[in-house]
Amino acid sequence: MSYLNHMTAKSVSNEDARSMAAFGVEPIVLKSPFVMSATEIAAWASVGKNTVPQIIARFGISEVTGHGKNRRYRTNDVLRRVTGMNPANSEEVALLLKPLQHAAWVSAALGISVSALSANMRAEKSAIPAAIQLSTTTQDQHAPRGRRWLPAQIESYLGDLADPFTKMHARKSTASIGVSSNVFGKICASNAARSL
Repeated sequence: MSYLNHMTAKSVSNEDARSMAAFGVEPIVLKSPFVMSATEIAAWASVGKNTVPQIIARFGISEVTGHGKNRRYRTNDVLRRVTGMNPANSEEVALLLKPLQHAAWVSAALGISVSALSANMRAEKSAIPAAIQLSTTTQDQHAPRGRRWLPAQIESYLGDLADPFTKMHARKSTASIGVSSNVFGKICASNAARSL
C-alpha cells in the first residue's frame, strides 16, 4: 500500500471512529430502574469495580440495602450526586445513564489529541463541555485518569445543539450536596450560561 493510500485509509478510519464514538453510546440497562449495584455503577462510570467505594465515599452516596458485593444505591441519588443534576423523567434518566467516557473517547469524537483536550480543560476557558472529576486530587496535582465526560453533552457540542442538561440543572435538587461533589454542577451551569 502506498503512503498516500495508507494516509487516506487512516483518515477515513479516524472519521469513522469519530462518528462511532460520538453517537454510538447507549444507556446501560439496570436490573432495577430504582437502584444500582456496585457493578452497574462501575459500568456507568467506566471504572473498575475496586474504584466504586472511592466514588461512593467521595460523592457521599448513601447505601440503600445489601452488604459486601450486594450493596445497592438509589439510581437518582447516584446520578444527582455525581453529575449534579436531578432527572425528572425516563428520557432524562436515559441521557444520564449513558456510560461516562474517558478522554480517549472524547478526543476521538472531537478529532483532537488527548493532550490538547487536557490543555483545554486546564485552561478552563474552553467551549468543550467540562468533565466530571471522579477521583480526588491535591492542590498541586491534576488527575486526568479520573476525568469522565457525559456523552450527551459531547454529542450536543458536536452537533451545535443546546446542552441537553440545561433544564435538569435549572431544577437541581435543593437537598444538601457536599462542596466536593457539587463542583461539576457549577461547571455545568457555567457551560450552559456560555452556550446561551
